[in-house]
Amino acid sequence: MYGLVIAGGAVITTQLEATPARITWSGSYVWIAGDQPNELIRLG
Repeated sequence: MYGLVIAGGAVITTQLEATPARITWSGSYVWIAGDQPNELIRLG
């Protein structure tokens, strides 16, 4: 289970099916790259 703090102090918690290797944001989405090839998750 991973939690993200977004603007305004809100916390979003979600269960991921991958092991996160990188995390970034673009616009209104959070992108998480998994540690295996072709694993990319968009939150938002």
